[in-house]
Amino acid sequence: VYFLNGQGDLLWSFESGDDVWSARDVAITQDGSRVMVGSMLGRVFLLDAEGHVLWSHYAGFLFGAGAMTPDGSRIVVGESGGPANTIRFLDGHGDRLWSFETGGWVVAVAVTPDGSRVAAGSFDGKVYLLTGEGDLLWSFQTGDTVRAVAITADGSRVLAGSEDRNVYLLDGGN
Repeated sequence: VYFLNGQGDLLWSFESGDDVWSARDVAITQDGSRVMVGSMLGRVFLLDAEGHVLWSHYAGFLFGAGAMTPDGSRIVVGESGGPANTIRFLDGHGDRLWSFETGGWVVAVAVTPDGSRVAAGSFDGKVYLLTGEGDLLWSFQTGDTVRAVAITADGSRVLAGSEDRNVYLLDGGN
């Protein structure tokens, strides 16, 4: 992982020990003080602004996706494969607040800025919407794997992209 300034100059780099596949595997706080990195083999790291590891958390067999609130107080992680396919919600210290098991690999996640809503997409073709306490509000079945999700700041809308070649705009129920 490479951390660049606004001019494209390298400030620091971080070696996770295994692959970091895509942009869905990294997130940064609004003020740039914290960086989340998810590695292919299931480890999540929180780094400070200089690239030092503040903590790491083993999220499961494979890291599917990650997202973080703008202040870094909440991190949502999608776990894929192995014994469970799970959405995990962590606090800013890496402690697990809750987990929610899905029917397939979790490959897309999003969280509202205040951490009150979590959206996820899975290989089971479903979009999931949960509260910040881990309670399922609803799930929506698409025709194939859900590879991308986004959520509005107030949680009122969830956008999901599926391999069924459709993009879904769903009511968040607020």
